Amino acid sequence: MTFWTATEDQALQPKRKDLFLVQLGGIFDNQDVWWAKSINKPNISYQANAGPQAGTYYMGAGQSGQKVGYINPGGLNAFDPITMNLVDIDTETNPVSRKLMEYMFRSGKSQDYYGIENATRDIGNVFIEQLAHGRDQSRPSRLQAVERWRLYQPYVITANFGDLSYADDNLIDLSLTIGYTGFKVEFISLSGETSAYTFGEQPIEEEQT
Repeated sequence: MTFWTATEDQALQPKRKDLFLVQLGGIFDNQDVWWAKSINKPNISYQANAGPQAGTYYMGAGQSGQKVGYINPGGLNAFDPITMNLVDIDTETNPVSRKLMEYMFRSGKSQDYYGIENATRDIGNVFIEQLAHGRDQSRPSRLQAVERWRLYQPYVITANFGDLSYADDNLIDLSLTIGYTGFKVEFISLSGETSAYTFGEQPIEEEQT
């Protein structure tokens, strides 16, 4: 008997990799991106300072004088970028590769495409939800969010539109590599209690709320 099969009052279920939802606001109009095959959660790492600050640590690769976790696109990364793999579908409402190309073309044509503000202008909000089987009997699937991740000031680093081969009849995979300046994660218990944690740079309007 495995450890999650039964207790006195409920079965225990570990979090599963295949229970998740993703949103990419500006690219896919704040829809649930059901054609997302996989995505990384943010990673946190601390690195040792040198010199007079030896024995202390900072997050990521921030430079002297900068806030913890601060980056510039094309510069040092404070957090590891995430990779998102997508299935390429082409319907009237969800032309995936066309929407990605439109985003990259629009961003690349901008004459002032520099800095966090402009780099994140078109991608919008990026949300990742970890789902789990809940106790709400009124919901057919009984799935509910137990983690909500929001990437602060996300920007696309690379977009890969897939490979072709006569020897392979699998689905075409698209992939995005996304950088960000910080993130907020909320952990929600099945009873509804929430704990929230924020790392790195966040938008000014978010700091004021």
